[in-house]
Amino acid sequence: TFIICSDERPPNEFFTNINCCFTNFDAITDLHLLATCDLQIGPPSSYGSWAEFYGKKKRICIHSKEHIISLDFLNEF
Repeated sequence: TFIICSDERPPNEFFTNINCCFTNFDAITDLHLLATCDLQIGPPSSYGSWAEFYGKKKRICIHSKEHIISLDFLNEF
């Protein structure tokens, strides 16, 4: 399952082929939730860095809209 934390709700059509949920929590609860995940994927940000540090988990930073991550790769986690 993928957990989506964002200031804005992304369009649902981006996530039709994966099992995901969107959070409605405050920033601190989202940070704790991200820290408990096996892998984080997101933009390079201090928020994601804190979740990575706090949870001692792996993180993939996406630097452009053209960045593609294969679902086969994600199945390893």
